[in-house]
Amino acid sequence: MNELNFNIQVSASDFAQLVRKEELLEIACNEKDKKIAELETQLAYASNAYNALMNYINSGAFIETSRKEYAADIGHQILRGRHILVIGDCACKPRNLVGYAKRTHGFSNSDFRFASDYSKIKNREIKIRSDKLAGVIIGPVPHYADGVSYDLMKFIADWHDIVPIAICKSKQGAIKITKQSFADSLEKLLSELKANH
Repeated sequence: MNELNFNIQVSASDFAQLVRKEELLEIACNEKDKKIAELETQLAYASNAYNALMNYINSGAFIETSRKEYAADIGHQILRGRHILVIGDCACKPRNLVGYAKRTHGFSNSDFRFASDYSKIKNREIKIRSDKLAGVIIGPVPHYADGVSYDLMKFIADWHDIVPIAICKSKQGAIKITKQSFADSLEKLLSELKANH
């Protein structure tokens, strides 16, 4: 059997270069491992964020928030300089009702006119200016008013050919302006106003 002898001679500078290349290769491998670890951390973070977002969307809160944000863009603009008349005795303060309308639908203070004093409604002639009126929310009103020859509630409800009308009713069916009945009536008016926008 023949022996093969390899006589490899490496100069000191070549050896130093090989050692340096090995060191650089080791540094590059360490950097690669470090980068992979960073990317895995970022991937885990992105995965958690994605799962949290999907849970939020699937919970229904996203739909409710989107609906409110969409609604908030509608209120004031859809009236086009007109206002909503709220006529009838209020079971809560008008400013609370306006506050609700501002928060949930983007209305402003100037978007509403309230006629909630029974005696003033009864002793005042009721006129309609369709160029200024966007809609009417009706609550408890006197049976008759100055200049109205028949039932005031029917008189106002007959304006529905000119402007949208919503009658505030409690869950029991009583005519009453509460925060909830106002909210329901406002939703009804907005639906009609959007349809005619």
